[in-house]
Amino acid sequence: MVEQQGETPSMKNSIRSPILGALGALLLVAGLSCRQEGAITADIAFDGPAHFAVSTESAGIGERLPGKESFVTFSLVVGFGDRLLPGGGLRIEQGRLFNGRPLIGTDLRYALGDPVLGPEGAENLLTASTESSPFEVSLHPAGLGRHSPQIVFPEGLPAGEKVTLLFGDRRTGGPGMKVPPIPLKIRLLCYADRVGDGTFRLARGPHPLVESHAVEADRLRVAAPSVTAPGKIRVRVVPVRGGGGRTASSLPVDDFAGEVEVFLSHEKDAPLLGSIDFQRGQAFGDVEVVVDRPGPYRLAARSADGGLRGTSNPVIVVDGREPLLPEGCTIKWGSIQSHTAVGGHAAALQNEAYDFARGPACLDFCSISDHSSNSSFRWEELRLLPDRFDDPGRFVALAGYEWTSERHGHRHVILKDAHGVEAWSELPTDDPGTRHAPTLADLAEKIGSDPNVLIVVHHTTWLRDRSVLDYDFGFGLGLNRQRLFEVYSWHGLSEFNRSSLPIHGDVGNERRPGSSFRDLLAAGGRYFVTADSDGHVGLPGVPVAIRRKKGLRYGFSGVTAVWADTFDREGIFSALECGRCYGTTGARMVIALRIAGALPGETVSGRGQPRVQLAVHGTDAIDAVQLLRDGQLLVAERRPGTLDFTDDFSLSAEPVTGRHSYYLRVEQADGQMGWVSPVWIEWTE
Repeated sequence: MVEQQGETPSMKNSIRSPILGALGALLLVAGLSCRQEGAITADIAFDGPAHFAVSTESAGIGERLPGKESFVTFSLVVGFGDRLLPGGGLRIEQGRLFNGRPLIGTDLRYALGDPVLGPEGAENLLTASTESSPFEVSLHPAGLGRHSPQIVFPEGLPAGEKVTLLFGDRRTGGPGMKVPPIPLKIRLLCYADRVGDGTFRLARGPHPLVESHAVEADRLRVAAPSVTAPGKIRVRVVPVRGGGGRTASSLPVDDFAGEVEVFLSHEKDAPLLGSIDFQRGQAFGDVEVVVDRPGPYRLAARSADGGLRGTSNPVIVVDGREPLLPEGCTIKWGSIQSHTAVGGHAAALQNEAYDFARGPACLDFCSISDHSSNSSFRWEELRLLPDRFDDPGRFVALAGYEWTSERHGHRHVILKDAHGVEAWSELPTDDPGTRHAPTLADLAEKIGSDPNVLIVVHHTTWLRDRSVLDYDFGFGLGLNRQRLFEVYSWHGLSEFNRSSLPIHGDVGNERRPGSSFRDLLAAGGRYFVTADSDGHVGLPGVPVAIRRKKGLRYGFSGVTAVWADTFDREGIFSALECGRCYGTTGARMVIALRIAGALPGETVSGRGQPRVQLAVHGTDAIDAVQLLRDGQLLVAERRPGTLDFTDDFSLSAEPVTGRHSYYLRVEQADGQMGWVSPVWIEWTE
């Protein structure tokens, strides 16, 4: 599933130039000889001696606070091999191509700035010119409050005459065309009206690609197995720009060249385990190393010149059976909610998102959950796409989609096997693979008890519609497969109201109390924990912070950990299904919990003083470890202040009967958090 370019797919130019000083890059790929239906030919090229012109300024992508966009200027020169008749014209849309289909309804909030025609000195100023023909330029509505430049030629346009569009014209003092502080791929799709009837048709054949991304790595991301037996392990190193965090991004770069060495630790005399020779254009590198002694490790990586350094997630080497850990299981990290252009969000394509997940994002499993109600959603194409990326033992790709309702709330659906399975949408759709389920009761009737699906509720505390004050969990509808609760995403925390990570940075964006994870547990709900990015930039599992008019999108990029007994679809799905899972704000901390011998997701009979065993291995100092009953009562709290912490204690005798939930939450000194799925105790006298 690739982004098809038409009948002439070769790219004539591929030129990388600095953007945003030395900290970012703009890649312009100009395809020549775009041919449109109706025998219209068009030459599209970028201005200047190498068919492009770019000027740049401002600060860098990686370490900039959200909202600090940068600016570029470039020219697009278009010519037609055939004459355009009077009234004919040209339109340029920002979008992508998916299997040859234009996706111009994508969420262009994450694209280039919205062009304007004035006043002089304005941001995103667009100007146009021709060699001699008169023209009229206007802005055509492109959806979501966006606009596309449209040029009409009242007297027509002779064959071969060039039309120049200058995006981000700085000649009158303007800053240029805005570029968001995120990795970006956007095609400038050329449409033409040949006969002057007002009908614009897409040119067939390569359309220019605008790509921006961070450059000049300032640190290394190091990923290794969280739990392993002694012996060989694979370590992945990714050069990145920016450290991530609550309001900062950490973006992979591919312009680093040089040797990176991997050591057992950062200690001065730590043994060298292996090395990677990076070439320019290489986004990540793998090396096999041997760790043959039990214990927690944090591997160290540094470039040969010492300029780049990084520390891995905790690596727990276990020789033999460890009673606290699920027997025969290892931790796998993944994302099961992320969006692309196909579902109306972002500008990346689904195949790019899966490829990114298994590459620079260092994920073990991934599901893309695009909106099934979007006009660009094509389930027949999407449900089989994960098969291209699924590689048992190395990477697991699952199919999924989002069912969205302002009345009932947002949910995403994960499928173990999507072959021959229909998707469901809350809105009517013309997609032959998607059926209409307008209410939550309809969705429950169709898939509520289907063992092939898992339903995840997400951002339950987000007050999107001021008239809908409560999230509808569908109590009594038979939603037996609605088992997972996304506690955190880049939108914010839904664990409880008025937290340190409120929805979009403002408690005013939250529903009234009653829709959070803690509220649900207090009401007797039985849900397991996930965390995710819910990212709208097509980069699952990677910290991307951005500030929009409606508020902050946090740089903490949530991820889900599962204790899987096999590294394939069955193993990942089964772990989520039974609750052997936990979520974090992105830190790949190792957390293990047993209560009266029961694992997270399980129910156990309790009497007297049940034994609690836990272990936490952090990526930073562990600030707090808390055990909560029914989401309300704090029954135990520890503040170790160390990287590694284990505890073994008994719950005090509690005057309770019936079933009660106990879940663990962890806070690190750097603000990162983790949440473990509950254990339920059936108390008996």
